[in-house]
Amino acid sequence: MSRRPSSPVRVQSLTSAAYPELSTAIAHLREVLGDQPYESLALKGETTSTTAVVTYAYDQIDQARTELNAVSK
Repeated sequence: MSRRPSSPVRVQSLTSAAYPELSTAIAHLREVLGDQPYESLALKGETTSTTAVVTYAYDQIDQARTELNAVSK
């Protein structure tokens, strides 16, 4: 039996219910970026692999640590 993945709308609804502040953040990003750029970036995020997301997060943490160390010296 094959299972269909949850639709993006359903996942977004569940996420919004669990984290209501996301709706405010998304509205702000749409306002600042515009609808088309926001949709493009959101699609890129939806299609990014977990490995790529984790790698990006670690890189950002390393960069922040480097900057903090430079400031504290």
